Amino acid sequence: MFIFAICLTNTNKIMANKKVTTIRMCAKTVDQCNIKYLDEDENFVGERDDYVPDYFPNEHYGDYVEFDIDVATGKILNWVVPTQAEIKSTFQ
Repeated sequence: MFIFAICLTNTNKIMANKKVTTIRMCAKTVDQCNIKYLDEDENFVGERDDYVPDYFPNEHYGDYVEFDIDVATGKILNWVVPTQAEIKSTFQ
């Protein structure tokens, strides 16, 4: 379960004269980060229902998912590609 919150600093207003280029998203997983792993054909290969895996970006303490998303491309800017071994070590 995710509880979503857009992390804004000091205000909930976006300055009208500024173009938004990045969305910084922070979500608390409530100690139940459910992840389903799929292969290249989108077939189920594994699952995790636990804390946020260590290979996720930022210091999340196992509880938070924090992504910086490029508005123009939808790409996650702070994602560091994990190895297959890192991913597979988190399957349950």
